[in-house]
Amino acid sequence: MKNDVSTHSIAAAQAALDTGVVSPAQYADQILARISGADRGALVAIRERQVSPSHAGPEAGVLTGVSLVVKDNIHVAGLPNTACTPALGGFMPDADAPVIARLREAGAEILAKAGMHELSLGVTGIGHGSGTVRNAVDPTRMAGGSSSGVAVAVALGATAGIGTDTGGSVRIPASLNGVVGFRPSTGRYPGTGITPLSDTRDTAGPITHCVADAVLLDAILSNSGTSQIPQVGQETARDLDIATLTFGVPDDLGPLDPRTAEAFGFAVEALAAAGARIIAIPAGQRVGAEGTFGATILIPEIHRLLTRYLNEYRPGVSLADLAAQIENPLVRDLMQNHVLPTPSPEALEARRHALAETAQLSAKEQELFRKYKLDAVIFPTTPAPAAPINPAETVEIDGVAASSFDTYTRLTAYGTFIGAPGLTLPIPVGVENLPVGLALDGVPGADEQLLAVGAAVERVFQA
Repeated sequence: MKNDVSTHSIAAAQAALDTGVVSPAQYADQILARISGADRGALVAIRERQVSPSHAGPEAGVLTGVSLVVKDNIHVAGLPNTACTPALGGFMPDADAPVIARLREAGAEILAKAGMHELSLGVTGIGHGSGTVRNAVDPTRMAGGSSSGVAVAVALGATAGIGTDTGGSVRIPASLNGVVGFRPSTGRYPGTGITPLSDTRDTAGPITHCVADAVLLDAILSNSGTSQIPQVGQETARDLDIATLTFGVPDDLGPLDPRTAEAFGFAVEALAAAGARIIAIPAGQRVGAEGTFGATILIPEIHRLLTRYLNEYRPGVSLADLAAQIENPLVRDLMQNHVLPTPSPEALEARRHALAETAQLSAKEQELFRKYKLDAVIFPTTPAPAAPINPAETVEIDGVAASSFDTYTRLTAYGTFIGAPGLTLPIPVGVENLPVGLALDGVPGADEQLLAVGAAVERVFQA
């Protein structure tokens, strides 16, 4: 496509707009053409064409002229918000979620809503109320989730997008589609105006082509003030020398697909060759934390938060009505048999106990970083590349089949229980053309530091 800027970073897209290479309308059309032409089911609603503001001049916002895609559980005034489940069909919010308001204040335009795993309760993007989202690289494989459509749309040509992450839902699909995904420390961004699962783990998060764009969007979404927002294209407020950084690798990652293990080995060797210090650290409860804490914490919270959400935004639709209409059979079973019953006093006490345990884990993580002088913990974002689309939602590693949910959240979930920031960026080595992501976890509150570390890693990978 002539003058195609639909796969560029925010800086490149704005440069093309500023110099007149494309008009705002052509820019938006190129993005939609690339995504729609690929036929991956990434988008579920597209905003009608609006007159775009000028992207030049002293009053222009840092994102003026940039079109973003947004997960279908984040409220955007004038666009449906269905969370890709039938009972929420027809719901049109009349106000933006605060995270969207901040983007608009910076000049961004919301181009479309993106498909997702139904109600955010899964990691494959398979079989929701608007169909299945397919992997950007190989349409026979799953997109990952639950922010499936955002990751696929960015991989196919959207400049950037906003998803949500409870147990890995930004980073998993970003990894499986070969783009960058960032989960901030819990509470860093406002969480209202989003179809909820968990008030202890939910957060919005950007999906981008490069770490610099994640830095920019994080500064806007965290409302750190215009003086703290980097210039478009500026990687970080400070560039870190990779040779000064120390990375911890958990001593037990569980079984890995050989292709993932090979790619991760390449990443570790590349960082070591560039001068970084790589040390083994105890895995502790990092591996498989979702299985240990997930249901205990999440199920009572889903019951409470979705009931409140329906009362506020869809009066007349009960939690039972919502559950009965769910398309994905695994999500329907979870809702009807586990979430729908009112949590017992024992379940609520178990949740309180689990939260106390995870608070202790947060303190232990801080001590781990101090003891080993870590800048980040690194690991493969997912234990395997994208699996073939399979309604049973299972994946095989070395011939052993396991739940896709258990497998793909095995490493990403831990940070969500301690409120830590997490970043994934693509490892530049092909494994049968399937992307593999490198994950970096920081400590709660150290978001800018983790992003700066990620930018240093990205420079190594691009060298």
